[in-house]
Amino acid sequence: MLVKIYAGEITKTRVRANLLDPGIVRTRLRARAFPGEDPTRLPPPDSVTDTFLDLALPECTRTGQVVKASGVSSQGNEGAREDHPRHGSPARSILCQKALFCRCSVATRRR
Repeated sequence: MLVKIYAGEITKTRVRANLLDPGIVRTRLRARAFPGEDPTRLPPPDSVTDTFLDLALPECTRTGQVVKASGVSSQGNEGAREDHPRHGSPARSILCQKALFCRCSVATRRR
């Protein structure tokens, strides 16, 4: 929603505003959040660069959109399942909403 509002505010400029959803990719942050997950089953971050480049081309007229990266499954590692260490919410294939903000997984490992 925020990207649509911002895109509407800048319509009289040459700037375009989009959000890119890379899906689940192999990153250090994901490895820290899901230490038991097999990272070899996840695509590398460079698998989403073509979508970034497409959005950066002068010919691209898309604006105010949430764009899913091509070639990356939004389901990610379908066999992965891990409960959040503090509040127990299941986090199947993606970080649960609470885990994105509460930092519980970092605090739990330090104990």
